Amino acid sequence: MHIPQGAGTFKQLNHFLLKYMYTDNWEREGNENYVPVSFEQYDQIFKLLGMQVLFQRSSTIPYLKEKWSNDFRFSEAELESFMSTGIIVAKK
Repeated sequence: MHIPQGAGTFKQLNHFLLKYMYTDNWEREGNENYVPVSFEQYDQIFKLLGMQVLFQRSSTIPYLKEKWSNDFRFSEAELESFMSTGIIVAKK
């Protein structure tokens, strides 16, 4: 199952997966958006600033892949849709 990256429910689910295990923080961090800007939005911002993207990568750290697999029984293919870490390198 591949969930489209632009789907609002996908972003909400990815947000939940990044926070569900930290119940002590829910009251103060529940509304904090861990993924406020998408790569597509960064691409637009860099273009407006006259910058060139040199490298862009998103992935999920192995610890979270294992945790999400164990906690929610996600398959490897399902886990490919979720991300925990993003790196963008750009230059002017």
